[in-house]
Amino acid sequence: MTMTTETVDDLVKQLSDPDVEFTLTPHNTLKTAEFLYKTKRINKKPAEWKELYFSNVHNRPGARRRYIGDSPEGELCGKVGGQLHG
Repeated sequence: MTMTTETVDDLVKQLSDPDVEFTLTPHNTLKTAEFLYKTKRINKKPAEWKELYFSNVHNRPGARRRYIGDSPEGELCGKVGGQLHG
């Protein structure tokens, strides 16, 4: 590896963390896009998560998937890096 101060052990620890999920299915990306729109990093606010991906993932559950810590209001929540996102 180059241009990093992380060791291989650090990376293995991150990849092995049970609070981090690696998947081909999009998760909570619309929230990031909304933030980017608010901070004027993108010019158009996407109406749905599918606008951010090629059609080959549109049939995946995406925003319909339930996560660890579902909120009582029905909002989607997920744990990433030990922190609750939703």
